[in-house]
Amino acid sequence: MTRLALALALALSHVGPVLAQLPPPGPPLNRSSIAFTIPEKDLLPENVAYDPDTGAFYVGSTRKGKIVRVDRDGSVRDFVPPRAGGLWMVIGMKVDAERRLLWVASSANGNLVDKGPSDPQSAGLFAFDLDSGRLVERHLLEGPGETHMLNDLVLGPRGDVYVTHMLEEAAVYLLGQGSDRLERLVALDGLRGPNGIALSEDGRTLYVAHRTGIAAIDLASRRVRPVTAGGGANLLGIDGLYYHDHALVAIHPARQLVVRYPLDGSGLQVSGFETIESSHPMFRVPTTGVVVGDTLFYIANAQFESFDEQGNLWPLDRLYEVVVLRVPL
Repeated sequence: MTRLALALALALSHVGPVLAQLPPPGPPLNRSSIAFTIPEKDLLPENVAYDPDTGAFYVGSTRKGKIVRVDRDGSVRDFVPPRAGGLWMVIGMKVDAERRLLWVASSANGNLVDKGPSDPQSAGLFAFDLDSGRLVERHLLEGPGETHMLNDLVLGPRGDVYVTHMLEEAAVYLLGQGSDRLERLVALDGLRGPNGIALSEDGRTLYVAHRTGIAAIDLASRRVRPVTAGGGANLLGIDGLYYHDHALVAIHPARQLVVRYPLDGSGLQVSGFETIESSHPMFRVPTTGVVVGDTLFYIANAQFESFDEQGNLWPLDRLYEVVVLRVPL
């Protein structure tokens, strides 16, 4: 797999002609500080989750199909070993503290270290017990000739799981609380690369980032509408997406930006923007993270571009330790 094919399969960095035409992000604005590091240089992490009960963070590996736990004291250990329970690439993750579960969106695509070109293109939602790391639930999308990729997820207040589906089908899937199967909540016809997903504070609206903007889904009617960009905002190329204080916080990997987008009263228009972080010196494809209180913790260096033209990962001496940054919102 070439580096370009990897980027297209993951659809995480959103590089493309439309982004190449954008102006530079402007002068650096560095407000982030290092929250913690992980010495495993070839982890290639995409997401970070947080358990408020223990203060532990969880970081998933797209390359090794495992999950690392970082405790309050900074100690690092494998929480879910590589490929445990049939796990593939670890992408989206969220903690359900009430039910003591770590939900994981996992897909058999991209840069998984032992993935063969003829292997099935399957995906699934996995739930691991937060106290033991034991696999509790697994819900798969798979079938002969089918291509699936689940990307990011968000939890509803009752424990429902909403997850974006990309590649051949643009959609949002739902695993309802107590259900044993994934169902298609809405098809996102005409949208490319559904990625980050966030839920409004009132639990009524899902926001989904895609390659050229953000869509809003009314959960009662399942109606999909575009979020319009006002006040000079540019919603292209968002990966991580979070709802905080009636605003959307977005991570733009290719543009090396973290931006806050206030919403108007309807929740369907961005009324402006505030740059939170720009061109941090540790950025090597910033991806996604988690909001803890009024602070965003996020992956600074997923390093998804660290492959040669034959698809081989660069040697370790050309890679960096995993860096998770924190920035006040």
